[in-house]
Parts: sequence; structure tokens; C-alpha cells
Amino acid sequence: MTGADRAIVLGVAAGSLFALLTLLGAWLVAPRWFTTPVVVPDLIPLSHITVRLDWGRTMVTALAWGVVGGGLGAWLATRAYAEPELPRPTSA
Repeated sequence: MTGADRAIVLGVAAGSLFALLTLLGAWLVAPRWFTTPVVVPDLIPLSHITVRLDWGRTMVTALAWGVVGGGLGAWLATRAYAEPELPRPTSA
């Protein structure tokens, strides 16, 4: 395995870890509302607030973003560029 291939594999692995951490973060910050035993007036319907995450779409998007971004970033980082030519001394 060449250095570029190894870098791309590591980039894809890092992207997969990114997707896992994204899902974990989404789960941790997803709003949850528990009905409290305190009576809340109907003018403030707090017990009716729900936010649902589409876990499948979130997982696929985060995985695609991480894997493609990690692989592309690793590929760009391992590309060989032509060294610029040093300036030639001039006669004075």
C-alpha cells in the first residue's frame, strides 16, 4: 500500500468517526420534552412540543460527508506538486 492509499484509507476512517460523533451529538442535543407533574395552563402548550430526528437520513448524510470529505482531503494532501524554481542570481 502506497503512502497516498494509506492516507485515503485513514481519511475515510476519520470520516466514519466523524459520522459516528455527529450521530452521538445529534442524539445528545435532540430536544426532549417530558411532561411535568406541574399543571401548565393550556395557553403555554409545552407538553405538546416534539422534535423528531430522521436518524436514517442524518446517518447517511453524515457518513457520506465524512467519508467523501476525508478521502478527498487525504487525496489532496498527498498530491505531488512541482517545486517552484528558485530565482536565478542576476549579475550586478
